[in-house]
Formats: sequence, C-alpha cells, structure tokens
Amino acid sequence: MSGQRGHHPSDCYAKAWDPEFSEDRNFKEDKSYVECKMGINADGDDFGIFLRDSEDSVPSSKVGEVEEFVRGACLDDLKSGAGTAGQRRGAWLDDRSTPCSTTTRCVREYERRLTATTLYRLLKLPRYGLPDTPDANRRLIYIQNLDPYYILALAQTSSFHQVTVLRDAIWKHLALQTSIRVKIPHIGYPIFQLELHIPYLALRPGPPKVPSLKKVNRNPPRQWTDLSFLAIESSKLQDQGVYGIHEAQISVVICGSDNRRWVGYGFVDKKFDDEDMGDAQEEGILDDPIASDYGRIDANLPLWDPREYFLSIFEIRIDQVLKEWEFLVRTVERSIKRYRTQHSFTLSPQPGKEGDQAEDIKKSFDWTHQTMDLLSQLLDVLSETIKAWEIFNSPSGDINYFSDIYSSQDAQQPRTRLSLRAIKETMETMEGLQQKLFLLDKSCRNSAEALQLRLTVENNEAVQRNGVTTEFTVSIISPVALAIAFYSMPQAAVPVKLDPKYFTVVILFIMVLVKLLFVILCAMPRRPWWWKKVVAWIKKLRFDEVGPIWLALRRGHNYPDNTIDIRTTEDMEMTLGV
Repeated sequence: MSGQRGHHPSDCYAKAWDPEFSEDRNFKEDKSYVECKMGINADGDDFGIFLRDSEDSVPSSKVGEVEEFVRGACLDDLKSGAGTAGQRRGAWLDDRSTPCSTTTRCVREYERRLTATTLYRLLKLPRYGLPDTPDANRRLIYIQNLDPYYILALAQTSSFHQVTVLRDAIWKHLALQTSIRVKIPHIGYPIFQLELHIPYLALRPGPPKVPSLKKVNRNPPRQWTDLSFLAIESSKLQDQGVYGIHEAQISVVICGSDNRRWVGYGFVDKKFDDEDMGDAQEEGILDDPIASDYGRIDANLPLWDPREYFLSIFEIRIDQVLKEWEFLVRTVERSIKRYRTQHSFTLSPQPGKEGDQAEDIKKSFDWTHQTMDLLSQLLDVLSETIKAWEIFNSPSGDINYFSDIYSSQDAQQPRTRLSLRAIKETMETMEGLQQKLFLLDKSCRNSAEALQLRLTVENNEAVQRNGVTTEFTVSIISPVALAIAFYSMPQAAVPVKLDPKYFTVVILFIMVLVKLLFVILCAMPRRPWWWKKVVAWIKKLRFDEVGPIWLALRRGHNYPDNTIDIRTTEDMEMTLGV
C-alpha cells in the first residue's frame, strides 16, 4: 500500500475565501456596461442590452418578468426628471474612499433622500479620478420599494462586472426568491458576490392601497391576503378592522474585486407600512438604511470589510424578519385557539335544532380549511428561509467562506463571530416557529377530519329523518288522498258503484299496494343474489328437451317434434342471456 494519504472526495468541494481579495488589486472599473455595448452597435434598446447577453440565444423567464415590471417607464423621463422619476424620494447613496485620516475628506456629500433622476445623475459620475472629489471605493446604494425608474437608473450606470450580479438581484427581489449565498465565479476576472434575499409575510391592519392604472407600476408585484375570517383582535383602537398579510422582501447584495473596492445594494419593501425614508440625523448618527432605519449602524463609522458588513446586515435584518414572524405566528395561534373555544360544540352532539347544528358544523369545516390554507402559505415561506440557512450553514456550505474570520484570534474580529452567533440563535428561534406552525397545521387537519365525520353523521341522520317522513307521506297520507279523489269522481266515470261503506277498504287496499311497491323497490338493489339463483336454476335444465319447444313457441310456429332443430346448450344460454 502506498504511504501517501488520499484526499477525501469532499475536498473537491471545499470553499474558502480567496486571499487575493485581501490584497489591493487596484481594479478600477468606471464605464457603464450599456454605454460600452452601445459603442459597438449592440442590438436592442438600452434596457434590453442590460438584461440580455448578446451571445445568449436561450429565452429567459427572468428577463420577461423584469421587462414586464419596467414596461411603461421611459428613459427620457428618467433623464429629465419628469413625473415619478423626479418626484419620489426613495433612494440613498453613500460613496467613500478607502480608510483615511480625519484630516482628509473621504466621503462624497449627497442629499439624504434621492429621486431616481438624481440617483441616475450621481451614478453617471466617475467613481475614480473625479477632481476635488473622493474616490468611491466603497459604494452603498439603498432603494426603498424598488420601482421601474430606479431599476432603469441602475441598469444605465452599472459597470461590466456588476451587470450579472445586478440582473440576478433585481429579479430575485421582484420574484420573492430566497437565497443566502456566496458566489465567486472561477471563469474570468475573480469577483466576489455575497447575497441575502429573505422573503417574509408582514401582518398589518387594513388592505393595501390600490394603485392607479394610469400610472407606471411603482411597486414590486406583491400579494395581500385577507385574514378577516380570523377575527383578529387588537389592543389599539385605531387598528381595529380587517387584518391581512403582505408579501415583502429584503434583498442585500455585495460585489467587488477586493476588500477595498466593492459595491453594496439594498432593496427593501416598506410599502405596507406606508413609510417614507427618514432624512434627519438624530444625535449625530447617520443611519445606514441598508441595515435598518433605526440607527443600528452609523454610516459615518463605516465597516470596510465586505464580509464583516454582510454579516452585520444579515444579523440585523434577520432579527427584523424574526419579529415579523413572531407577531404573525402568535396572532394566528391565538385566533385559532379563540375560535375553537367559541365553537367547541361543533365537534360533539348538542341539544337543539338539528338543521342549525349542521349549518354550524359546515361553517366550522370551511373555516378550518381556510385556516389550513393560511398555515400552508406561512410554512412555505418560512421553510424556504430555514432551508436556505441550513444549506449555507452546512459543513460544505458557503459559511466556509467566512472560516478564516471566525477562526481567527485577531482581536479586531469579535464582531464577526458575534454576528454569526446571533444569526444562528435567530434561525433556531425561527425553527421553533416552524414547528409551532406544523403543530397548528396538524391540529387543524385533525379537526377537519372530525368535522367531516360529524358532518357525515348529521347528513345520514337527516337522510333517515327525511326517509321516515317520505314513507309516512306515501304510505298513509297518499292512500287517503287517492281514495278521496277516487270517491270524488262522477259515478258515470267509474265502472263500479261507489259505496261509501267500502271507503276504508279502498284506503287499506291502496296502502297494501304502496307497501308492496316499497318492498319491491327496496329489493331491486339486491338483484344480483336472486338473479344468480335464477340463472343457476336455468342452467340445470335439460336444454336438449325444453330448448327446441321453447324456441318454437317463441317463433310462433307449431313444429313437429321430428322437424325441430335441436340447439346446443351454449346457444340456449346465449339466447336466454345467461
């Protein structure tokens, strides 16, 4: 045997952060991808060039979905600032050079809230080498309630190595996709990509506002589910009314060439809260909205390492999602328990009107099925997030791209390890909510089976009651009515004399006939057993004796015995249908 140790097959899939990203690669990419393609006469319009690779002939459903959402938005409006493009302020931009001394200006000054037109104009400026302006080595772009004009602004200004990342991020955000991944393509110039896409459901009072059909679609396609059937109670008087759940998404993507030069994108749904971006600094803190709107990260104290920043955002945003899930799951759980307490009688017989009880059971059965559909929806969304985390956190998962950070003894890395620990604890809590939803779903299914059984019993009892009523009507009342009708006929129309003293006899005679008819009709479903006996008796007959006579009689002829054609037993059986 060879003394050399073989490599484990899993080594082929080992994941590790490329040390090259820790070096200053001095990669400065400034020119717009669309402008470069237009310069070589690429086919298609500006946005079509951004969405499609010229060498890719395979149709893409992703491209179609994004195009459908952006349809109606005009590039000229974006450039001129007309309409929504120049009015709605839902973006934030932060451009900073590499860490610098306090005496050197290292951040570009922008307004807190930007329109799509303003964002477009700022992104058109060079990231590097702009006179009297810091380089934008680290760029952060946040967009609240991503709309078509902001997508156009990003598409028109993204560089070559950002296009693929941005296409994927925009589609996943619009399509409510789940992903927790790190991607480092092995073909071409190495660029790292860290992505976090977390869909969730937000429980809020009141239905969403219906957008005007005359305007360009301003919001991503999101569904709202009416939960009025749960009769949710609120402690706040202003929140009384119809509750519903809104689909929502948090998307964060970071891509770059090294730890000193990278871009971060954040797309967050906030439409269900009808909130605008804040534009004031409180107590000297400039909020980083990619992390949150509540000062969790101060943008003036930036995190330069992309992985550290990613984990910090992950920790904060997944905690926000957990709070949404806790509120939703607990509210649904309480509503289910309250309904069962108020309608416990539907699972067991109770004195009262049978019709009313059957109707209550039917309503409870429908309510239970509606609740099961809701629980299925909740489980689908929550389970996707947990599954994505399990893949990310598996022994061969993308968490290994952070192994050199959390295994390091460097005193500057405790934040990263704490973030990973906090994320893990949050996901464990989510798993507990998932189990609770599983138990609620199982309980509802058991209730549905019990209600179905109870409904079947009620229906059978109703059929029996109806049968008794019908038989009484036909057997007792109908004969009397027929006898009265018979004696009411003129004597000339009746062949026999109508003697009143036989009136009772006529009634009894009709009753006997009706009863006999009931017996015959009831015996018809059991025809197979007596029909088989008749068939067996016929087969025992000697067809060679009775068959020819029977055939002759059937044909209407009187044949002599010596001229009758004797038929076989098989022919007779076929003729008789046996």
